[in-house]
Amino acid sequence: MEYFDDFENVADTNLPDGATFEITDDRMADWAVEKVLAEITERDRLIALVNERIKELNEQKAQLTEKCDNGTSYLKTKLRIYFEGVKPSTATKTQTTYKLLAGKLVLKQQQPEFVRDEKALVEWAEKSAPDFIEVAKSVNWADLKKATTLDGETVVYAETGEVVPGVVAKAREDVFEVTK
Repeated sequence: MEYFDDFENVADTNLPDGATFEITDDRMADWAVEKVLAEITERDRLIALVNERIKELNEQKAQLTEKCDNGTSYLKTKLRIYFEGVKPSTATKTQTTYKLLAGKLVLKQQQPEFVRDEKALVEWAEKSAPDFIEVAKSVNWADLKKATTLDGETVVYAETGEVVPGVVAKAREDVFEVTK
């Protein structure tokens, strides 16, 4: 059987009527492995190229953002000073607005950022506010899995023979790889 130059010609749909492609010896298997590895290498090369282009575009995006921020910060500062000297159009508990023809000036009151030391907070809450302590229960799956057996999709606790509820063992297709 003749060998093919590309994967497109290997597919059975591209062979003459009635013909099927089969690997029948080590030489053909070796050829197929070379083709698979070459295709993977080309994919990896193109992905690296795409990743490099993404990096360049992200750098351009950052430059555009910085240019815009630098170009507008002076006017935003002046608008903020102006805003503080005018009577607002609307004011709520969370924001104040001043309307203009071209847009709105909005001052949003921010909630404080809470920087927490979780360890110190938990220690305090255990003593002073135990109602706010959360305890998360979970199963040590790695160890439990070792103590089970399978009966089809059913998971059985080996020690007692009882079915473990809440777990189903779904069969998965074996993975076949070609590696270098």
